[in-house]
Amino acid sequence: MIEDDVRNVMAEQESPSKRKASGGVTRLKRIWTFLRNLPITRKRVFWAAVIVLVYFRPMLLPIIFIVLFWIFLIAYLTLGHDRFFEIIHKAWARFSKRFPKRAEALRAKADRFAELFDRALDYLPEASADRLSLPDLSGKTAFDDQPDPFERLANDARKA
Repeated sequence: MIEDDVRNVMAEQESPSKRKASGGVTRLKRIWTFLRNLPITRKRVFWAAVIVLVYFRPMLLPIIFIVLFWIFLIAYLTLGHDRFFEIIHKAWARFSKRFPKRAEALRAKADRFAELFDRALDYLPEASADRLSLPDLSGKTAFDDQPDPFERLANDARKA
């Protein structure tokens, strides 16, 4: 009886790492205290929601991406190339007007990706690479430094 009391006292005085865990309960308590001490931010809430969604409904995210892909494909094929990208351009203009810093950061990331993709396309034959190349998103074009050709035609028409 006294020996049992001595063992209990010694077990309480041992460090938690030496003490045997009483199942998953102590682990869950440690995880719960760790999570409670984390500061809550929008980014962490978003990623926690994504993790919970993937854990409880693993097929939901792939289904959402497949449906979105088909919606964009149907819109592209129905509206045509010009009208589809006109709508995308208007949406981008609204986004960049409302959130200029985010739009610039997103454009810079897309431009970096396009440059990396173009470097990968250098290893392909030129005919294939031309069809697969992405647009230049840097904002500057090769024609920015050149004079407008229609200005010269307008000047010629005025002189004549």
